[in-house]
This record gives sequence, structure tokens and C-alpha cells, in this order.
Amino acid sequence: MQLNKLNIGLLSGFPFIFFITHLLNRTSQERSFEILWLCHISNLTLFIALLLNNARLIRMSAIWLIIGTIFWAIDLIVFKDISISSTIAHIGGVTVALLAINRVKMTKYNWVDASLFGLFIQQLCRFITPVKFNINVAHSIYPGMDKIFLSTGITGSLILLL
Repeated sequence: MQLNKLNIGLLSGFPFIFFITHLLNRTSQERSFEILWLCHISNLTLFIALLLNNARLIRMSAIWLIIGTIFWAIDLIVFKDISISSTIAHIGGVTVALLAINRVKMTKYNWVDASLFGLFIQQLCRFITPVKFNINVAHSIYPGMDKIFLSTGITGSLILLL
């Protein structure tokens, strides 16, 4: 399906709706800091990217939505912590991202932008989110994973390489 300006304009509203819906849901549970997960922030950046027709930002957002949705699915299986708003944000966000990527195509070095953005958000989370929630692996390796990843540096490097 070829996306034109009207389609992109309509499409751009969805990531914003996903972001706001999940933010309101988490705020009502006094867990608003969870909106800083890279996959949720990427819905917001995808919204901005589509509005501005910024291919570079679309690609970066898509990378984190894809990676984030994979980790979310694993987390869902392991912890069985399901929420409708999170499900919509992940499935909807990655769907919009894939449609947008179909239009702008990936390039060779998109991972650099995504890595720098991921590192920035992770460090932000280190300073402003509760340690016990460990948003974006900002504070420590998850229990059980410490046998595989000896340090947050190794974990961060692997995530950035994905």
C-alpha cells in the first residue's frame, strides 16, 4: 500500500493516542514513570516524526518499537503483567512503525541514532525513575539475566547491537 500525505497525516495520530492512553492508564495507577520505557517514548517520537515527515526519526522510532515489542512480549510471558493500554501501545505502535518504514525504508546506519537515543533515555531513567522498577535496565541487570550478562555495560551493548 502506497502511503500518501493524507494517509501519513491520519496515521500519525495513532502513536500519539497510544502514548496518551498508556500515560493516562499508568498515571491512574501512580506509575506514570513507566511511560519512559523506550517502546512507549518511541510512540511519541514516531508521532512527531510522522507529523514532521522526518525519515530519520521514523526509522529510529521504529527500531525501538520493534525491539521494545519483542522484550515486552517476553516480559508478558514471564511476568503475565498484561494491560490493555500497553498491549495497544505495543501492537499498534509497531504496526504504524512498520507501515511508515515501508515508506521511508531503513538505511545502513539507523542503529547509530537508535543507540544514542536509547542511551540517552536509559541515563535519564537512571536519574528520575524508581530503582525498584528498573525502567530500561537503567539501574541493574534483571534477576536471572545476571548469569548471562555480567554487567549493565554488557547488557546495554547487546541491546544497542540489536
